[in-house]
Amino acid sequence: MTTKKLRFTSIATVLFFFSLPAEAGKPGNVPEVIVVSTIDGSGVLADPTVPNYRLQSDLLGDYRQGVDRVVSHLQGGQLGSGAGDWEMTTADSTVRKVAVDLREPYDGSANPPFAYGTLPARFIVKCHVVSPASIGGMRGLNSTLVCLLNVRFYLGRDSYVLSMNRGEFTDTNDALVTCTEVSGNPADPNAPCTAWTVDPSVTDSTGARNVARLIFSGQGGRLEDRGRFYLRFHISFRK
Repeated sequence: MTTKKLRFTSIATVLFFFSLPAEAGKPGNVPEVIVVSTIDGSGVLADPTVPNYRLQSDLLGDYRQGVDRVVSHLQGGQLGSGAGDWEMTTADSTVRKVAVDLREPYDGSANPPFAYGTLPARFIVKCHVVSPASIGGMRGLNSTLVCLLNVRFYLGRDSYVLSMNRGEFTDTNDALVTCTEVSGNPADPNAPCTAWTVDPSVTDSTGARNVARLIFSGQGGRLEDRGRFYLRFHISFRK
């Protein structure tokens, strides 16, 4: 099946988002905040036509910072440059993984590497693009931000990115981040958030689901557009 090569500016921007470091330790920076992350789902269903979460956990429980080499935190660094963004990765873990189900294509020509699998993965929600204080600075129960979400998963020496980033790919959907708990009085609109959820920002007749673009990143810098897919998911994290 023929695949399309992405424009250089588009893929360079996507890879840039994944390479930004947390700038902890500089004067005036905000600290890293450790969170416990949960990716919902009870397992991949045999019937791909039944609406189901397309991003799920490995069914081994919460993802905790430092356990089995998992990273689960709100990044530290300079406000407006990534501090407060949520990141959860199992890229260096030999135990923890994430289930990825690509059996709900948006494009008839979509070319996934597999139907579904459980693999090492990295999630990042970059709300600093729309709010300098990002997720870590959210205040007020039920307050929301609509932010880009990228999910990179690793298959051997290659990797793929499921990009939900309307700023770069206008035919995809950003994610909806909601404050679900606060410290102090829940009626106080300035109460700092202590727990959050991440969901699709689009709901249609089948339920909540986003459109994501799948980008293949192979050896030697080879990059390919593998088409668009519907993704259903429900993620939560808490201090």
